Amino acid sequence: MNVLEIITQLKQALQEYESRLDHYSDEVFLLHPEPNAWSLGEVYSHIFVTGLMNLKALELCVEGHGATDTDGLNEFGEKLFALGHFPPGKYESPESVKSRVQNIHKSEAKELISKVNSRVSALNISDILQSEENQRIEHPRLGYLNANQWIQFMLIHSNHHLEQLERIERKLSMC
Repeated sequence: MNVLEIITQLKQALQEYESRLDHYSDEVFLLHPEPNAWSLGEVYSHIFVTGLMNLKALELCVEGHGATDTDGLNEFGEKLFALGHFPPGKYESPESVKSRVQNIHKSEAKELISKVNSRVSALNISDILQSEENQRIEHPRLGYLNANQWIQFMLIHSNHHLEQLERIERKLSMC
């Protein structure tokens, strides 16, 4: 899949997140479907706060401010990109990511979606394509990613959490 297709699909995923918000009441958005499980609000917080972080990493790679002497993806990162999605199973976010998750309100989710949408729309595809492949920023679980890999990861990650929203909705009997 080329960068334009990835960005197009990412925008569609962002639209799906936005449209789902209309189906959640404010109260349900903050409910935990079971102990130690994220609420819808926490999933939205996670996906869009990390989305902004991913975009920053992508921008640093494009601007030539990444590390150039890295090994690139680690074993899990290689597997994830080869599959194009997360392998089956549940995953714990790294502590550096989990510590940023908050149980946000729908209005905050809308603001975050808008910020990510604006930043994604402002991406210059030719800058991503022309960025040096060895310009990489570290991901806490996948190793070092270049600009192209960051945008691919954003799509993979967004789709993964759309599946999580569906599981939460089933547990909350919303489907």
